[in-house]
Amino acid sequence: EHLNGFHRRGLLVMATGTGKTRVSISLVDVLMRNNWVKNVLFLADRTALVKQAMRNFTKLLPHVTTSALSDKTRKPDKNARVLFSTYQTMINFIDADTKEFSVGRFDLIIIDEAHRSIFGKYMSIFNYFDAFLIGLTATPRDEVDRSTYQTFYLEQGEPNFDYELDEAVKDGFLNPYEVINRKSKILTGGIKYDELSEEEKEQVEQIYEYEQETDDLELLFSGRRDFNPNEMYRYLFNDDTVDKVLQDLMTNGLKVQGGEKIGKTIIFAYNHKHAKQIVERFYFLYPQYGHDFCVLIDNTVKYAQNLIDNFEQRENNPQIAVSVDMLDTGIDVPDILNLVFFKTVKSKIKFQQMIGRGTRLSEDIFGPDADKKKFLIFDYCGNFEYFSVDFKETVSTRQQSLTEKLFNLNLDIAIALQDLVYQEDEYLSDLCMRLKKELQTQIADLNKNHISVRNVWQIVDKYSADKAWEYVSLVDGLEIRTDISPLLPATSDDENAKRFDLIVLLIELSLLDEEVKAEKNIEKVVAIAEILQTKVTIPQVKAKLEVIKEVQTEKFWEDVSVSELERVRKELRELMNFIEGKEKKTFIIDIEDEFSEGEEVGKPRIIVSYKQKILEYLSENIDSPVIQKIKNLEQLTIGDIRQLEKILWEELGSKEDYEKQIGNRMYGNVAIFIRSLVGIDRDTALQKFSKFIDANTLSSVQLEYLKSILDYVSVNGDINGQVLVNKEPFSEFDWIKVYGQDTA
Repeated sequence: EHLNGFHRRGLLVMATGTGKTRVSISLVDVLMRNNWVKNVLFLADRTALVKQAMRNFTKLLPHVTTSALSDKTRKPDKNARVLFSTYQTMINFIDADTKEFSVGRFDLIIIDEAHRSIFGKYMSIFNYFDAFLIGLTATPRDEVDRSTYQTFYLEQGEPNFDYELDEAVKDGFLNPYEVINRKSKILTGGIKYDELSEEEKEQVEQIYEYEQETDDLELLFSGRRDFNPNEMYRYLFNDDTVDKVLQDLMTNGLKVQGGEKIGKTIIFAYNHKHAKQIVERFYFLYPQYGHDFCVLIDNTVKYAQNLIDNFEQRENNPQIAVSVDMLDTGIDVPDILNLVFFKTVKSKIKFQQMIGRGTRLSEDIFGPDADKKKFLIFDYCGNFEYFSVDFKETVSTRQQSLTEKLFNLNLDIAIALQDLVYQEDEYLSDLCMRLKKELQTQIADLNKNHISVRNVWQIVDKYSADKAWEYVSLVDGLEIRTDISPLLPATSDDENAKRFDLIVLLIELSLLDEEVKAEKNIEKVVAIAEILQTKVTIPQVKAKLEVIKEVQTEKFWEDVSVSELERVRKELRELMNFIEGKEKKTFIIDIEDEFSEGEEVGKPRIIVSYKQKILEYLSENIDSPVIQKIKNLEQLTIGDIRQLEKILWEELGSKEDYEKQIGNRMYGNVAIFIRSLVGIDRDTALQKFSKFIDANTLSSVQLEYLKSILDYVSVNGDINGQVLVNKEPFSEFDWIKVYGQDTA
């Protein structure tokens, strides 16, 4: 019906386990039989999901030719009617100089698990091909983000069809779950040295000795310290916590065979070392179960797919699968009775997909006519509490490269340096100009043949031009971060040198922006200097010994400046390659943990900071008439002001949030505050100023005076007569040269 109405895009919201792939197969069958489509592209984010989808299509549509582009074991048939691919494989095809697929190659594209992170990285695929676009997602309709609905040209919260978990459970097609919410003292609060027994203190003393001797840039601490929760099962691997989790599962988990054997279980682990420890501790505690009862399944295991196939069979071992990412999505094992969250999950979408591993129905699992009615979720890392209270969800789970982080940090510094206070300093003003030029060059050098660059070409072209860098507002900065930074190719600089740049540049930014804290980074610079001083036999290090000693003194840091930090950064960054990049050592410890009952879980609610909401709103509505009036220095009506107040004080937050955001900065009204974020249109301002002084051509003095005004207004939103008369640099100008003889 939707397609008959001449719509070319659609979105289906269906809970995990309700048959999204089967629905897509039926849709392809109907459209092919009615000659609406001939060639189809099915996209998923993992090779395993691609293979699974192709297997189902081949089984149910045997008369249609199929092939997987991402299958490395055999040469794909690129002329097949239905092609299957991962997103990255398809990006590689359309980014190639020789295009193997024309824009009209496919009549229909099906997107498996359509959500924001996919569109953020791979939107260029959908813009390249001219085809029907159908998205499938298990994310509840109210939690699908606005950008996803916009991609499919739909109203917020109104997919073409939705069949969610609660409804599927009510109809008897899926099973509900119960949460056993545990709280670990160590996973929640870390390890406090003063709370340890003497025997436990001896264990951590060995870690302190290692940290004092290591050259690892990520571990630049000395002396005794407490260990925070983020270091658990990444740096420190505690046996006692693992033992208690396993014993809890084996005691309280759902069992089969008359309660004699634990039911099929997935334990979600942090990483390979953590998963390996869990398996080893299981056999230490329960040696009677044999070597194949509890197994590790991740991408390091050679025959992982064979293990998964066996796990799917009721009568076969393994009974417990310890997974690192591989079983989070896509696996279909109806017999799963227990899920163990032994890791934190920050993505709501991924969290829901992981829960979906247990929702399938399973007949006679507890005996004849004793079907599966529910499954259990053991949560040891506060995931349900995290998703049941206010939380900030990142825009994308994509990992930023060091190059991207450096670009964004330099961008933040350049934006901060535009403040008039810093522009009056010759060094800082020059640094601001140099940073802007470097950032502009990086953008201008982007490969225009890449589809991801062409997809945002209008924005890339905008920031490749000199004009865009005359003044960069916070809203401009958000646009650059969102649309351009992710496109930057990695530079060839030494990795440790780039890490050192990040450490020092964050300290520089903290001197310019009081909201940025960088005390830990100062400790890191001192620790790096101490490491370098031990390598003084190296000629290059010896040549910089004076600087190395200087940064280890309290005097250097008492009144440090951006210029001094830049000097240190440039002189020491090339020495970072002498700091050996060894694999970080990890420690297995055995410190007693305590478990308590977690809090009740409720309905999730997602929030972002008030400032971020404002910047995102302004970025999305930059062309609105009121915002354009503000940028063009036009008179606003009372109605305009009231509209802005309603947006800032009611829709995006409260008046209290607004007052907290502006702090002690005295803005005359909300429009002035907004102008400080979006900047002004300089061409328009130049025209207005020319009319004001009745001059067709501005002199160099007048241009410099105007530039100073524009810089001030862009940062502060407005300017008044007192500032022009009493504040530098305005007070230093000759008014007759600026305004002419008639200054009355």
